[in-house]
Amino acid sequence: MNESTNDIPEPQVRPRSSPSLTTKILLGLFAGIALGLGLGEDVRPLESIGDIYVGLMQMTVLPFIVFS
Repeated sequence: MNESTNDIPEPQVRPRSSPSLTTKILLGLFAGIALGLGLGEDVRPLESIGDIYVGLMQMTVLPFIVFS
């Protein structure tokens, strides 16, 4: 008896999805905390980047608070 290979279902492969924005933000937050605690003054030059990021976040959230 000849069995055909058409009876075997092909495995379904899910496409890789990138992490959500929330996941990326939380990973960045924890990475920043870990670097700050672990390396201390060595990563001090990155402080300005963090300040700019926090300022940009405040610019987007503040209008929602004011107009709600």
